Amino acid sequence: MTDYDLIRECLKGNTQAFSEIVTRYKDLIFSKVYALTHSYEDTLDLSQEIFVKIYRSLARYDSRYSFSAWAMRIAVNHTIDHMRRNKLDTLPLDEAEYKLSHSGASPEQEYLEKEDRQKLNGAIAMLSDKYRLPLVMYYSAGMKYKEIAEELGIPLSKVKNRIYRARKMLKMNYEDSGEARE
Repeated sequence: MTDYDLIRECLKGNTQAFSEIVTRYKDLIFSKVYALTHSYEDTLDLSQEIFVKIYRSLARYDSRYSFSAWAMRIAVNHTIDHMRRNKLDTLPLDEAEYKLSHSGASPEQEYLEKEDRQKLNGAIAMLSDKYRLPLVMYYSAGMKYKEIAEELGIPLSKVKNRIYRARKMLKMNYEDSGEARE
């Protein structure tokens, strides 16, 4: 059955059809939400909330568009709303990447780098949503400028400008703290 066939069945009250939709899209939604939150527990909760939202919104689905894109828009928007409401700390960089790139460092150097990372995450968390969200979506979630513009409902030029300004603010804050390490 196509996604549209499943949606029509759901709207008729067929709960098995929605179970099939969940089965098809649970991994995609889970991975996107996790990429934004980097919290397994939050991702589990948010994924459930997202599927409830999708179910309640099925009557508004426009079949001219891809169901997966529509569902992902709901997932990203719901996750961003959650992040705004809860002012989640900025997303940590991928731990595996961090460990691999710093495996040869001394314990002291690893501690200093961890401390720097915590300061950076704190500085990112202090940015207003206007700057923090595009920055986090770009660097932590790996979204492209165009995707961010679509999700936030702002022009592409504003996304680029806000990410640029956020980086500039972080650099100024880091250098002004007098704690930059060589």
